[in-house]
Amino acid sequence: MNVFFCKCIKNKNFELKNAIARFDDYPVNNGHLEIISKRHVKDWWETTIEEKMSIVNLLDKAKEFLLIRTTKFIKKGDKKSWKLKN
Repeated sequence: MNVFFCKCIKNKNFELKNAIARFDDYPVNNGHLEIISKRHVKDWWETTIEEKMSIVNLLDKAKEFLLIRTTKFIKKGDKKSWKLKN
């Protein structure tokens, strides 16, 4: 199976047990993230409770990070230098 997001795992910016997040290669706005399950699933409804919790927790952590770093991101435009600390 050739899945686009499987290739993206190498370029992850944030990670939790069951999910990863990465900055979009073609963002529609500053800080545009893709958050995906590490397991192959058809859609949100196929994820387990644990996967959903990882995705939501990652979303919360990424939001906090983005709120703190937005000004730096806009000035530098360097999405690869962003790292999320646990």
